[in-house]
Amino acid sequence: MSTAPTDKKELKPWRLGKTKAPSFTRLEQILEARHQPWVSYSIKAKNDRMPISYSQKQLDDSIDALPDDERALALFSACVHGDLEIAKAIWERRGPFEIEYELGAAQIFINDEPTHALTKAMHCLTNVRSRQELAELYEWMPTVGLGFMVGVGTPAGVLLQACRLETTIKEIAWPASFSGELPVLQGGVVTNPELLVALDHRSKQSSYPTAYREVLCWVDEATAAEFQESLDRFESLQYIRFRKLVPGQGYQYLDVEFKDVTPEFLETVSHQRIVDGFVTDSLAESEYDSLNVRAFPENPAEPRNKIVLAYQASIPVQHGFDFKPGFVLCRTTVDFLQQFQMGQIEALNLDKAKAFVSDYAPIDLMMLDVEQKNGLYGETLRSSVGMYHRRDSYEYGIHTFYNAFGDKSPLQPYFQAAIPKAMLDFILNRHCQVNIDASALLALHQGLGIDNTGLRVNIQVHDLQALADAGFKFSEESRITKYTREHNGFMINHVINLGDSDVVLDIEDPFMETGDAKKTPEALAAAGNRYRNAMITGLWPADTQKPGSIGEALVMAGRKKKWGETIHEKSLLAMIDQAGIEACAGLAKTPPQWNFLKDHFGREAMAPYLEEAAPQTRGRILMDDLGI
Repeated sequence: MSTAPTDKKELKPWRLGKTKAPSFTRLEQILEARHQPWVSYSIKAKNDRMPISYSQKQLDDSIDALPDDERALALFSACVHGDLEIAKAIWERRGPFEIEYELGAAQIFINDEPTHALTKAMHCLTNVRSRQELAELYEWMPTVGLGFMVGVGTPAGVLLQACRLETTIKEIAWPASFSGELPVLQGGVVTNPELLVALDHRSKQSSYPTAYREVLCWVDEATAAEFQESLDRFESLQYIRFRKLVPGQGYQYLDVEFKDVTPEFLETVSHQRIVDGFVTDSLAESEYDSLNVRAFPENPAEPRNKIVLAYQASIPVQHGFDFKPGFVLCRTTVDFLQQFQMGQIEALNLDKAKAFVSDYAPIDLMMLDVEQKNGLYGETLRSSVGMYHRRDSYEYGIHTFYNAFGDKSPLQPYFQAAIPKAMLDFILNRHCQVNIDASALLALHQGLGIDNTGLRVNIQVHDLQALADAGFKFSEESRITKYTREHNGFMINHVINLGDSDVVLDIEDPFMETGDAKKTPEALAAAGNRYRNAMITGLWPADTQKPGSIGEALVMAGRKKKWGETIHEKSLLAMIDQAGIEACAGLAKTPPQWNFLKDHFGREAMAPYLEEAAPQTRGRILMDDLGI
């Protein structure tokens, strides 16, 4: 159980805690070693980057050896890390025990010990493994006297503060949406009530009932008009906005639906494209302002609207698709809908609702309740749901538009049907100065069959494998633009060419910086794969002229007396590897070319093809083998 001092006195000043027992320090190290893969290492402390190994016995021994006056602090620390397994182990092996807390001037005191060092954002909830475990942790803490950590029975809530929860909310809580049918209120009857029933059941079992009583539903227009005070409405926004500066009046805006973005219309607005390596502008009175593909609340000032929309609406609905004709999408409460007659329960939709609610951890809704009780604004991390891009955002957010065309996106069929090619070309040209990454390029290829013609593409060498696996081919006009960077006081790499289809790619040998000591067989194979994948996807990685054919490549290879490790040589070998033994054997003509193939592919591999060589060539090869 936990107790809080009731006498009113000045808050304790900030101070450091006493030196902890070795068992406590060891337990802290184990907690840090259990950070989950989703945690961004950029927010970790230096010592967190070197996880220790430990056994179950070492964990048990650390818990058993905790001094009595450090048990509560250890339990607090385990919960800060989000480690439900260790927290339960501490309570089961060493509990129950008294937990006294006090709100200090800048930290919480547990049994008179400060907790500042334990509550840094780099540690918060780093050990949570799933949404279900996250929800269970928040329900479990109040049962053992730690409700003050999560705003239960107290205005405090160290684990319900936005500054500590941003990564956890985005990585664990957010990737969830209800896949079933939302409740429908029509003519005084609620059909598809399964989500409503599941949320009602969960809220009655939870320490955070209000968070689980928010629900999304469809309401017929007449009912929505009648109960405006109880419903927050959403509308579907799917348009491009253009703006025109009117002297003395400021900007005037024009919202154009996607279907109306025709080539003829686009001739009336400013647009851009790359021609001969330069960005050209076609100027007009109207210019691009923003792109909307989203469901948007009529009352955006209420943060719960965006939160509930993102949790309970399908991905297409979040982007303004699949809106029911004659109905309004609304956020309301379980209590409001329970006033009406309930329709029949459907087993399949009930199963989906139960599965969603069992895995539902809306800690951002819980956070809002705690912050607003403390008189704070209750700002939400969900600044937007769906897709929204402004002209002054440049590339920020526009890649989500491109990625929606990919095979893995649930939005692909919707975007294929809704976005005219003229509109896509306009957007690509509008952002032609922005490098498109590999995922966006692949998505556009999958959804629309286009390549990189006229685009500037920025990819990493590891992206080449995914592009090769997907069968992507760069256009024949593609030219690689290398990064320029400093190495040992010298600038290495340079711009090879700047054309209409630029590919920014640093394919340089990874051993340039790491040295020969890193040249393991695996590393060498991976380094070779980058050249092979570049060739497979249609790129010529070197700054030299690409051979016009495999025969020409063999001529170059046969003339070389000594092979080094230049990009040209590795590109040449990759081209020959891609062609394969059989094709190369059919094109080899001179003894030097055959000798190269034997050295490259191996004598045994080339032996079956030697008969294809001319008699005079075979004789010369045999003489070379004998050293004559």
